[in-house]
Amino acid sequence: MLRRVGSGGMATVWQVKGPGGGLHALKEMRPQAEARREMTRRFKQEFEVTSRLDHRNIVGVHDFFAAQETLHIVMEWVDGLDLRATLRYAGRLDPGRLALIGAEVASGIASAHAVGVLHRDLKPENILLSRRGEVKVADFGVARILGTRLTATGVILGSPAYMSPEQLAGVSSQKLDAATDVYGLGVLLYEMAEGRDPLGLKRHEDLLAVLKAKREKKPRPMRKLDHPELAELILQTLESDPANRPEAMDDLARKFRRIARREGTVRADLEYLARVALDNRDNDRKAKGEPAPLRPAKPRRAARAARRSAASADTRRQSQAPQASPSPRRGARLRNAAASAADQLGRSRGRPEPTAPDSPAPSRPEAPRARGGATTRYASQVDDLSLKSRSAKGAGTTALAWLALLLFALAVLFLGASASLTESPLGLLELLVPLP
Repeated sequence: MLRRVGSGGMATVWQVKGPGGGLHALKEMRPQAEARREMTRRFKQEFEVTSRLDHRNIVGVHDFFAAQETLHIVMEWVDGLDLRATLRYAGRLDPGRLALIGAEVASGIASAHAVGVLHRDLKPENILLSRRGEVKVADFGVARILGTRLTATGVILGSPAYMSPEQLAGVSSQKLDAATDVYGLGVLLYEMAEGRDPLGLKRHEDLLAVLKAKREKKPRPMRKLDHPELAELILQTLESDPANRPEAMDDLARKFRRIARREGTVRADLEYLARVALDNRDNDRKAKGEPAPLRPAKPRRAARAARRSAASADTRRQSQAPQASPSPRRGARLRNAAASAADQLGRSRGRPEPTAPDSPAPSRPEAPRARGGATTRYASQVDDLSLKSRSAKGAGTTALAWLALLLFALAVLFLGASASLTESPLGLLELLVPLP
C-alpha cells in the first residue's frame, strides 16, 4: 500500500505496488453494515462488468479478492488526474481538445454499449487523463448489464447533475438505453468548455428541483466555446427527449474526432494539458476559470507553416490580380535596356562605340519594385546577354582544359609503354618513324 488516491460513497482507492514491482490501483469496498449485502452484490457486479470490457479508453481490471472482511478490485493504474482536477488546475478546454476528449470517451462507452453495458454515471470525476495524454473511463460501480435487473424501480443511482431526465425520474433500469450515457457525456463536455452546469444547477440541489429543471428548462447557450458546430453537437446531447439526442455513441465519437482533426489536435496536446494540470496541482495554482494554455508549436514547424501560408497567399493574390498590359514607360525601359545590351556586345567585338552627344544616356533597369507586399522584378535583356556570354566563355575554357589533360595522359601512357617494351621512351616512335 503506497498512498490513498481518493474515496467515495462506496469504496476507497489506493495506489499499490504488486509482487513484480508494477503499480496498480486497488479499490477497497468501504464496510457499511446497514447496506453490506447490496454493496457486496454491486461491487461484484462492477468487477464482472469491467472484466468483460477490453478497450484502450476504459480502465482495465486484473483481479478480485476478499481480505480483511471486505472486497477488493485490482485495476490498471493511470498516472494522471481526472477531468475535474484538470478543469480546476489547467482551465477550460478549447474546441480541439474538448472534441478529442469527447471522441475518446464516446469511443470507450461505445465499446461498452456493444456488449450490453450502460455506464450511467459519466461525470468529470470518472474520466481520467494520464500523463501521456490517454483518456480512460473509470468507475462502472452503477453500470447495468442489459437483460438484468439489479436496481429496483424507483431507486436512483448516480450523480443527479449528470443524470438524464429519464434516469433521474426512476425509470426502470431495463428501459434505459444508450441515450442515458449520451446525456451524461453532454453535461460533462458542457462543463469542461463553459466551467458551469448547463442548467445553472447548484451542487446540492433538491432532486425534485433538478428533475423539473431537466424536463422544462433549456440548456444555457455556450458563450465561451468559440466553435458553433461543436457547441450545437453538445447541445443536441442535452435534449430532454431521448429521441432527439444522437442515437449511437460510435457515431458521436466519429463526429467529435472529425472536429478534432480539423482543429489539428493530437494526443500530444492532451499530454501537454495533463502536464500543465499536474504542475499547477503540485504548486497549488488554480486556473480560476481561465482557458487552458495551448501547447506551444515548435519553432521550425511554426516557421514552415508560416512560409507555406505566406506562399499560398501570394499565389492566390497573383492569380486573382488582373493581367495589365505593359505601360509606355515600361516599354521605354525595355528599349533602352536592349540598346545598352547591343552597345556592350559591339564593344566586346571591337566595333567603335557610336557617339551621340545630344542623345540622352540609356537608362538603367530599375530596381525591383514592391507592390502589395510582394516583389515584382522586370526581365532585363542585358542580364540575359551577359549571362549567355559568360556561359559560353566558361564552356570553351573547360573544354580546352579537358582536351589538354587527355593529351597529356596519352603521352604519358605512350612513353611508359615504349620504355617497357624497347627500354627507351622513344623506342616505339623510332620503330614507327625513322629518326636521324
